[in-house]
Amino acid sequence: LYSPVGFIDDNSTKRGAIIQGVRVLGTVGDIESVAETENVEEVVIAIAGIDGEKLRMLVKRCRQRGIVCRILPSFSRLLEMDHEMRDIELSDLMRRAPKDLDIAEIQKYVCGKNVLVTGAAGSIGSEIVRQCLRFSPNVIAAVDQSEFGLYSLKEELGHESVKYVLGDVKQEEFVDCLMKCHRPDIIFHAAAYKHVPLLEENVSEAIRNNIGCTKIMAFAADKYNVKSFVLISTDKAVKPSSIMGATKRICELLIQNFNRLSNTEFVAVRFGNVLGSSGSVVPKFMQQIKSGKPVTVTHPDATRYFMLIDEAVQLVLQAAAIGRGGEIFILDMGMP
Repeated sequence: LYSPVGFIDDNSTKRGAIIQGVRVLGTVGDIESVAETENVEEVVIAIAGIDGEKLRMLVKRCRQRGIVCRILPSFSRLLEMDHEMRDIELSDLMRRAPKDLDIAEIQKYVCGKNVLVTGAAGSIGSEIVRQCLRFSPNVIAAVDQSEFGLYSLKEELGHESVKYVLGDVKQEEFVDCLMKCHRPDIIFHAAAYKHVPLLEENVSEAIRNNIGCTKIMAFAADKYNVKSFVLISTDKAVKPSSIMGATKRICELLIQNFNRLSNTEFVAVRFGNVLGSSGSVVPKFMQQIKSGKPVTVTHPDATRYFMLIDEAVQLVLQAAAIGRGGEIFILDMGMP
């Protein structure tokens, strides 16, 4: 049970106001003094759309005084029946407001279109499906070879505008039927293997899956006059030193060649480390810390940059909307 002692609000004109019997005691700058005076044990953060930097500052100040911090979902999440107050997670602390995001341009790009997403049950592909739904597409064909992955996505989203298609895009006949049936205007090609050490030991399958799939999908996009083809690539394609990076670099070159010969606009978007994505190093780091084990890094002086999945996909949609064919977009990963 909670016993609220007061509100804190950055609007200084609200100081002293009483809301539902609870007084506004000051601004965020007064947290320390209020906490001492009122013997505060827990702070609940309910600032809509708070960015990661401000949240990190608040959490640090509270923890220095032994105060527990928890967070309430945004108003939009409350409308989605997410009523639970929860502990602050790493993704909350890393959140940033996307810069130069042109929602109107993305809306124009997606609205009323037939969208096809390969690798739709994966972490990136599923977020592309979620975000495209916000912009009122005509239909989204969510394609994946993982039966359970598609089932889970369908359980989460449902939605009459999404068609859940089970199949392997390495099979040309399947892809041809897929294109005839759904006639996409836009293809987001997110299907790929990306576990770097594993692909070092399975080179032929890495080539067959990553390069082979991209070649088949690119041929199909050209054949069926798809307006826009977006390849999800990686920063490991820059001077590649791994099999995964090399396959992705070849995929980039492949679609750039297609772009010169096709009416379809082919673009690629390079990702860095995406927090929470399948294969992300962060869960491994957290498990090592939790287990009291050393954190395994490639080099003590290495600098890592991370981005949240939803932030990354917002920028993918932006890049796709402004792309005119042939570009390789690189996401600004922000501060390390």
